[in-house]
Amino acid sequence: LATLRVVHMNINGEPRERLFHMNGAPREILRRGAEVTYRMAAGDSLGGVVETLTGGPLTAAFVRDFAAISRHYELRAEGADRIAGRPAQRLVVLPRDADRHGYRLWLDEPSRLLLRSEMLDDRGQRLEIFQFTQVAIGSGVDPRALEPAVLDEPMREVTLSGRSTASEPGSDAAWMPTWLPPGFTRVTTVVHAIEHAPASATRMLFSDGLADFSLFVEPEPRDQAARMPALIESRSGATVTISRLWAGARSVESPVRCTLVGEIPLVTARRILESLGPVDSSRADAGSAP
Repeated sequence: LATLRVVHMNINGEPRERLFHMNGAPREILRRGAEVTYRMAAGDSLGGVVETLTGGPLTAAFVRDFAAISRHYELRAEGADRIAGRPAQRLVVLPRDADRHGYRLWLDEPSRLLLRSEMLDDRGQRLEIFQFTQVAIGSGVDPRALEPAVLDEPMREVTLSGRSTASEPGSDAAWMPTWLPPGFTRVTTVVHAIEHAPASATRMLFSDGLADFSLFVEPEPRDQAARMPALIESRSGATVTISRLWAGARSVESPVRCTLVGEIPLVTARRILESLGPVDSSRADAGSAP
């Protein structure tokens, strides 16, 4: 069970967001437009922060155009309900293929904000439950709530700057998958330098409008590559994490670790990661799937 505080605002046309982990190790994500700052306790990993503070429900909470996802999901209304003291409309969202999970969604009647989400596997069993317990909308949200927490213990910060790439697939990523599930497109790409590393690290976010996953491509020191397993797979609730040493790593300057984190079926995640490789002219437009 994870308890998060989520603040989402649009200030002068710029999306702002703060996600803070209320229990366990201090973890926080601050978004300002395309800039993302990860704050974590000493010894925590960036992958761990991304895994616990990003993903389907938090993204879907601010989805407005549910009609746009109907190409890949079947939506059924299930009547009225009440969540967090607010009237809600209950929906069932069924995937049209095996490459994504299903959902039960509870939408706030006045604002269409997602108040509750249940992620379902192919047998209809719940993989994850997300729910707001307290909600403030409009003037009830204080912009100061977007500021980072002041904590007694030192926090490590990693700031990444990126931009939307949905209209320019393949234009700025050195690595891309050759296969994506239908409907998934690359939303953002963030490239940043790593001190004393021969190559930059890349994070790409892909989404179908409801589900999403991230791909990380990072140089890995040869001594670490020799110690670490070539393939690591784990699952926590609905979130799968697969990390593998790229098969072609011997042909590049240093080993490359490729990692997928997302709330998609494990078989789908494996296929995406297996298709990931360096971009050449024949792969330059592989940033989306119809």
